[in-house]
Amino acid sequence: MHIIIFIIPFSLFANRRSQIPV
Repeated sequence: MHIIIFIIPFSLFANRRSQIPV
């Protein structure tokens, strides 16, 4: 179940970038 731990930070990073206007 190491993949989940790796996805958690990845999802957070993507969410932050999504908030930033292009």
